[in-house]
Amino acid sequence: MRCEPSCRDCAAAGSGGLFSWSTSSEEIVTLAGERERAQFLEALRTCVEQEPAVRVPATVRVDLLGRLLGTGHAELFQQPVVIGTLGRAQLAEVVERPGALVGLRFEPGVVDTIVSETGADDALPLLAYLLQELYFTAGPGETVTEELYRRLGGVPGALARQADNTVTGLGAGVGIDLVLRVLLRFVTVEGQDVARRHVPLSELGEGDRHVVDAFVEARLLRTDVGGVSPTSGEPYAQVTHEALFRQWAPLRQEVEARAERLRERAELERWAADWERAGHSDDYLLTGERLTAARRWLDALEESGQASPPARALVESSQRRDLTFLNRVSDSIGRQVLLSAESEPERSLLLSLAALGECAPTPSARRGLMAAPAASHLRSRLDGHTDTVRHIAWSPDGRMLATASRDGTARVYDAVSKRSVLRLDPA
Repeated sequence: MRCEPSCRDCAAAGSGGLFSWSTSSEEIVTLAGERERAQFLEALRTCVEQEPAVRVPATVRVDLLGRLLGTGHAELFQQPVVIGTLGRAQLAEVVERPGALVGLRFEPGVVDTIVSETGADDALPLLAYLLQELYFTAGPGETVTEELYRRLGGVPGALARQADNTVTGLGAGVGIDLVLRVLLRFVTVEGQDVARRHVPLSELGEGDRHVVDAFVEARLLRTDVGGVSPTSGEPYAQVTHEALFRQWAPLRQEVEARAERLRERAELERWAADWERAGHSDDYLLTGERLTAARRWLDALEESGQASPPARALVESSQRRDLTFLNRVSDSIGRQVLLSAESEPERSLLLSLAALGECAPTPSARRGLMAAPAASHLRSRLDGHTDTVRHIAWSPDGRMLATASRDGTARVYDAVSKRSVLRLDPA
């Protein structure tokens, strides 16, 4: 979020009575974590309460409005103005009036064709991209003909054609799989909503940067400074229009196929952002089931090239703290076993095995495991084998015990009487 209002901002705006929210309100839902969202909205609440003359105009898609109204700050959103879908006459103005400003004219019938091929979803970004391409191709003061419009692929194909041409221009050494892997980094999925994602340029390797530079040159991606955090001041890239991952079939299909993985990355990055805002406090590190899930998610993201440094740092720091804790527990159990092995050898043996198997293989736990059998008391003896017993197995009801020996035989014993009831010899 590139705007973090304060009371000083409101005081400065008070004379004019208007504070401008300088970025899309949707990013409060799609990019900000819960804590950052609450802080931002609370700051807005403070502004409007301290300076009643202040008004904050904000825009948001209707499908995201419900999530803002459910934040506990619903009273901030007053006097809503619903902007419906543009009609044919309005869409015609969207095409003609910007063109008129630069002397771009349209052959009779072309505007009607453009309006007819413009759907409701992504209409404005698609038209913006198409008009930009028509301007650069025809030039100021020229006329857009039907032939030129069709050559660019029309409304549905202008953006997709540019993306296809960009991939081709990368050369034979760069395949579509690499391109889609890189572009997926610019997409996030929150619930059922697909949105753009800022990617710091510092996170891009040489190969990824080559792809990004090509898409920036094609005006499909754009670069800026700042990002979601107003204090980061770091160069980043993002998609120019979300229509890129809605209208270009290869990327749209890749997003659909990997939507769950993208949701997991978004969740990891929210946790990482909370940890970073808390000054890397240990209280925000992951434990238990969340750490187990985070490890699994991060491994999958690393494999697909979608892991981000903040998510990686969070999981690694959480693992280090978890291992430190497990080492302490294992060491404590090992010391306890060494003290109680003589009096409780069987219990000490079980504790040693638990420390080594479920905690960490510390030296004291290993010593405890060696000490417990040495102090163990003989309870019963099973006779029959003439060499070392290599394997044992209990029956499900615990009444029978099977053994396998290096003497080449297997035996089944009655666990109560300790008698051999069956002998199996090699065939």
